[in-house]
Amino acid sequence: MKAHEATRLDALRMLKTALMKYKVDTMKDLDEHSELQILNMLVKQRHEIAEAHFWGPIAIGFVVSFIVGLVVVKTFIGFIGRYGLAPFVWWRILVGVAGLVALARGW
Repeated sequence: MKAHEATRLDALRMLKTALMKYKVDTMKDLDEHSELQILNMLVKQRHEIAEAHFWGPIAIGFVVSFIVGLVVVKTFIGFIGRYGLAPFVWWRILVGVAGLVALARGW
C-alpha cells in the first residue's frame, strides 16, 4: 500500500470511528445532517490543532538536539579512545549499586 493510500485509509477509519461513537453515545441512528455535523466538527478540530502548533519551535528543537547529540557522541567516542571503557564500566556499576540501594531503602 502506498503512503497516500494509507493516509486516505486512516482518514476514512477516523471518520467511521467518529460516526460510530456518535451513534453509540446517542443511541440513535445517524441521519445525513448528523453526519455532516460530525464531519464539520472533525475539520474544525483539525484546523484548530494545526493553528495551535507553530512549527518553528519544533524545527529549532530538532536542530539543537541534533547538534547536541553530535557533540555528545563525539566527546564520548573521544573519551573512550583516550581512556578505554573501564571508567565507563565502573561508573555504570556505581550507579547501578546506588540504584539498588535506593530501591532497597524504598526511595
